[in-house]
Amino acid sequence: MNILFGSMILMEIEDLKNWESLKDFFDYIWLKRREKDAIGYFVYCFETGTKLREKRFRFNTRIYHHVLLKSKYEQFKFKEWNIAIVHPDVHDQVHANEEKTPRLEIKKKELLKQIINEV
Repeated sequence: MNILFGSMILMEIEDLKNWESLKDFFDYIWLKRREKDAIGYFVYCFETGTKLREKRFRFNTRIYHHVLLKSKYEQFKFKEWNIAIVHPDVHDQVHANEEKTPRLEIKKKELLKQIINEV
């Protein structure tokens, strides 16, 4: 299943991989999404737009959020389209009160709608 998000189709390249751990999967996502500026590599927090610098955040697993929670949607655990990179504080917030993370809430609703339409 390809997932349409915004105007992009997110291909399921990760389906071709045999991920041995979430850490390997997360590192793949970091490398794919990172950008570079004069200071070095970074990724943007999906919710806030803040730059998350590679030296500080790349191997911090708290920045990788399963939009459709892996506890509820185990089948989407290794789907790249289901991962949003967020600041650790945002990750804590989304689990405490989803309404305080509106971009993630919208993405979750869109993904659920697309999944329902696929069935």
